[in-house]
Amino acid sequence: MLENTLINDIHIKSIEEQEGFPSLEVNLKKVYENTKYVVDLCENQGISVAGVVKVVHAMPQVVSEMDKAGCKYLATSRINQVIAMRKQGVEKPIMLIRIPMHSEIKQLVEYADISLNSEIETLKKINEECKNQNKEHKVILMMDLGDLREGVVDQEEFLNLALYVEKELNNLRLYGIGTNLGCYGSVKPTEDNLGKLCDVAEKIESLIGRELDVISGGATSSLTLIWDGKIPSKINNLRIGEGILVAKDLDDFWKYDMSMLHQDSFILKAQIVEVKDKPSHPIGEIFIDAFGNTPTYED
Repeated sequence: MLENTLINDIHIKSIEEQEGFPSLEVNLKKVYENTKYVVDLCENQGISVAGVVKVVHAMPQVVSEMDKAGCKYLATSRINQVIAMRKQGVEKPIMLIRIPMHSEIKQLVEYADISLNSEIETLKKINEECKNQNKEHKVILMMDLGDLREGVVDQEEFLNLALYVEKELNNLRLYGIGTNLGCYGSVKPTEDNLGKLCDVAEKIESLIGRELDVISGGATSSLTLIWDGKIPSKINNLRIGEGILVAKDLDDFWKYDMSMLHQDSFILKAQIVEVKDKPSHPIGEIFIDAFGNTPTYED
């Protein structure tokens, strides 16, 4: 049974419990089934899944279901969640899926196995901390394919960065390369832009004389290419959170049939405290609201 806990003033509880509002009911069986479906779908294409748990604050019960259902990695963008998962006894590789701040590097090396990176100065600091802790840390270098989130834009700069990590930073392992799409810049994952990532991966492999472990082709939005049969064969990893836990984006925005996945694994409940008929426009002189803004209202 899921423990009744409180996160950001919301009670997190199992479907059997009834007390405390607002409450978020979590159906762990449905989380497991969604994870298993997505993992199997990806594995049939030779793609591993990093199960992203940031949206659920790395809740141990949800992490456990995603772990049991076959995620190869467990991933989050929050260093405190990385630490929590490790202290909870997670044995699978834990991935920090955003560039670490310099203030986090000591904890990153201590608790995380893999991190996404694009800045040479940050990589140098991670390498130095690995030396201090007598550890090796795996890095996935991020390439910006147009979404303008993290990543190196220029291909030559990216190749040089990969070579530098491989040849000069002895405490780091160049584990792979990756990209983010469908995020800040709303850029759609396509066979073409992910194909460019694969081309760069092949160039890096030629330069370093070995295969990269991971070519990470994005997040939930990249699942569309699997269903369309268009994902490049060299892509061997996706970082999936929403597509497992909620499974609404591809249905609502991409118009894919997601009926094979549960969309009610999480149900937010609250009690109504007032029911009144009121005008649709505020009455009185308009100035600012509680947030310092001056909204406009249509009657």
